[in-house]
Amino acid sequence: MSQSSQHPFAAELLAELAHFTGDCERYQHGLNRSLIYTPGVQHLAEKAGAYWLIDAIASHVGSTAFRREARETRGSEICTSGG
Repeated sequence: MSQSSQHPFAAELLAELAHFTGDCERYQHGLNRSLIYTPGVQHLAEKAGAYWLIDAIASHVGSTAFRREARETRGSEICTSGG
């Protein structure tokens, strides 16, 4: 049995998310203003009720552990910009 027949909502959501590429629009988290995310992430949160995931990420962005990991990981200048 294929994944799409087992989880039609997931297959539909994946197809929708494939259309979110190269958009210049951005969203900013309400409490952690240093967390900026794309329309695709916003769409996922709306469709799947995953605002909790954005909040969980926002709670870690800017923390000491996050900054330490970002410094040690390639591309850290992208992760820590704005703070």
